[in-house]
Amino acid sequence: MKKSLTAILTLGLSLLSASAHAALIDFEAGLAAGDIVTGSTISGATFTVSNQGTTGGFPRELMIFDSNCTQGVNCTGGDDDLSTLGTINAGNILIISTNNNAANPNDSASGGVISIAFDTDVTSITGVTVDIGDSDSGPNFFEAFLNGSSVEVMMLDQMQGDNNIQSRTFTGLFDEIRLTLAGSGALASLEFTPVPLPAALPLFIAGLLGLFAMRKTTAA
Repeated sequence: MKKSLTAILTLGLSLLSASAHAALIDFEAGLAAGDIVTGSTISGATFTVSNQGTTGGFPRELMIFDSNCTQGVNCTGGDDDLSTLGTINAGNILIISTNNNAANPNDSASGGVISIAFDTDVTSITGVTVDIGDSDSGPNFFEAFLNGSSVEVMMLDQMQGDNNIQSRTFTGLFDEIRLTLAGSGALASLEFTPVPLPAALPLFIAGLLGLFAMRKTTAA
């Protein structure tokens, strides 16, 4: 009996601990260049896109681009400015495709809004971008939300040149983040920390109460 209660307590603790650990989305596992990610859920985050325009009458899609390419040699779509080889070596990154051509991924110069909705509330978010372009169409920025309301905005720097890498970190309570691109650019990775799962608490408390009751019985 004691072993069973101890096991329940240990499981509850492990669930609480695991749920508070940061999760990293780097677009590597099970994904390859040309894969369409629009509407996909990755590690508890669902990706959608808006205000991205159309190509051939169809909405531009979120697509994977292999940034570990050599400039002037094998960067698809001639997108040398998305190469991260020799800097952060990001590998797969997320773009808004200019023409939905999976055989030749190429980011759109028209921009759009990449939205990432989390399955559970999160307490911190770090987004890393590649090649945030200089655009007269407007600013580039991350915006964090909770229950549909904007909580915080972080601007991305303009005039940083090709292949620039930028990172922004939010701390607080959020359930969605959006990356607004006025022109070209990509999302290299997203790291976030989920709020500890409430479902783990009853299990943990049950273990504590059981051990307390057992000790009380033994003492009597």
